[in-house]
Amino acid sequence: MSKILGIHTTAPTQTKLTSGSGTYTLPTGVKYIRVRMVGGGGGGGGNVASTTGGTGGATIFGANLSCAGGVGGTANSDDSPSTNGAAATNTTGLTAITIRGSTTNGGAASGGLVGGMGGTSPFGGAGGADGGSNSSGSGGAATNSGSGGGGANSVGASFNGSGGGSGAYIDILIPSPASSYTYTIGAGGAAGNATAGAGAAGIIIVDEFYKV
Repeated sequence: MSKILGIHTTAPTQTKLTSGSGTYTLPTGVKYIRVRMVGGGGGGGGNVASTTGGTGGATIFGANLSCAGGVGGTANSDDSPSTNGAAATNTTGLTAITIRGSTTNGGAASGGLVGGMGGTSPFGGAGGADGGSNSSGSGGAATNSGSGGGGANSVGASFNGSGGGSGAYIDILIPSPASSYTYTIGAGGAAGNATAGAGAAGIIIVDEFYKV
């Protein structure tokens, strides 16, 4: 607590929710909050049949804010794109920035090495194209970015895998917050096979602003 020209002020604080589910409790004295959240990223598709990447989980804050997870990358894709991007849902009645999750492509067609890049969320950290080697997980997305994993390379297979899509995103200012909110952090989607990358889990960041 500091005192400036006779006015007591409290510096803003921040809470980061990075896994699982639970209840967020509003700190004492908070006047309003800014919430940024992203769903889990989809896993990259594999390079053989039936190795589609896993879809990311939804990130949820309270009863009115939800960010769907990114769709898993297509297996054995031959440059096929992933499906439509994950959607954000805001039923608070407040204005928010909402961004659909990004889609990705399958990289080079038959005979190429490099799979598709993962979709990028507003937090960055997309999984790189997993080309040129058979090492496991080298195209994984950055931790808690909500971005997609990279698609598999075509080494030893006919086609590459497409990258996983990113989770949807919401950025909202809540001027009169409730005393608590239940939450769930969307898990990242699994990689389609060992030459693809996993998607990243989502995150909720709550910036807390206090009464003067």
